[in-house]
Amino acid sequence: MVNLAKSPINSSFQDSELLLCYYANQTQQLQVIKITDKPDLNFERVIFPGQRLLFQAPSTAQLQVYSQTAIATLTQESIPCQDLQVKAD
Repeated sequence: MVNLAKSPINSSFQDSELLLCYYANQTQQLQVIKITDKPDLNFERVIFPGQRLLFQAPSTAQLQVYSQTAIATLTQESIPCQDLQVKAD
């Protein structure tokens, strides 16, 4: 199942600046994803193992992915939203 979550984006972003992005949690851990580098964008979601998500984000945004390992340490990965852009074939 794909969830379409339209990000709460205020009027400072034009539609032409936004990308349709896709992220899938391919781990067995619960993940939290956030866009924190854009002050005008409030985007944070909990993603369950195997869950997929479509969302809109500015082309210059970075998606932060937080995962918890078996020994309770928190890992973080940063992915440019341009790398997550859905491309039409």
